[in-house]
Amino acid sequence: MAAAPLRVFISHIHEEGALGAVVSSCIKDAFHARSVTTFLSGDAQDLPAGRKWIEVIEQELDQAAVVVALLSPASLRRPWVNIELGAAWIKHRHIIPLCHSDLRVGDLPRPFGDFHGVGLDQDDAAERLIGGVADGLRLEQPPRLAFKEMLAELRSAAAGIKIAESPAPDGRAEPPDLPPQQVRILRYLAQLADQGIDKAPLSNLAAGTQVGLAAMKYHLAELEKRNFVYVGHHPRPRESDVRISPGGVGWLLAQD
Repeated sequence: MAAAPLRVFISHIHEEGALGAVVSSCIKDAFHARSVTTFLSGDAQDLPAGRKWIEVIEQELDQAAVVVALLSPASLRRPWVNIELGAAWIKHRHIIPLCHSDLRVGDLPRPFGDFHGVGLDQDDAAERLIGGVADGLRLEQPPRLAFKEMLAELRSAAAGIKIAESPAPDGRAEPPDLPPQQVRILRYLAQLADQGIDKAPLSNLAAGTQVGLAAMKYHLAELEKRNFVYVGHHPRPRESDVRISPGGVGWLLAQD
């Protein structure tokens, strides 16, 4: 059996880059003896030019066991935060929301509130963060760490975050409205993914959503254009398989 990956994915909006870098440094310092590595989703150095963003995110999530999501009142309104966490959820990764900038763990909306979050307002936040990462990586928490100094560095980085609310966040469009048939398709696929079933034959999808096969082909084509689903085409159309993409999960999370 292959060993579990010792890699942590840090999800953040670009304005939180400095805080993300501190989180990365704290994690690598805490687990340096075990060679734990990190990936910063908004770090240009970690996103080679010419590569599609969603493909890089999926690849990195395949290699990561833990996702630390930096969450603030501003980042919760960013659709691509939902997409990254949707991808982590669908891949059953260990998710740790790290709340900052006046967002407290108790104020997290669902589904973020369903995870065991950490808030920088908490005096034991650094210890809780490292403990959560250790749990997700199935490692023992390193003893005698300088948690007070670590927390001070995290809070200092968070205090320096400046977020402009216009133009539109990250220059990306808000999640689009979808026809009810497409919403049913996404919800059905998401429910299957939650049960560990990553794809559905076209015939089963049509029966489960009560969308006719002819209409199904149209709606799947539209969802494919938005990168909300993947369709594995088969010579026999009814046997083609469909699975939800991180973009589709993110759209659902943004609506709920």
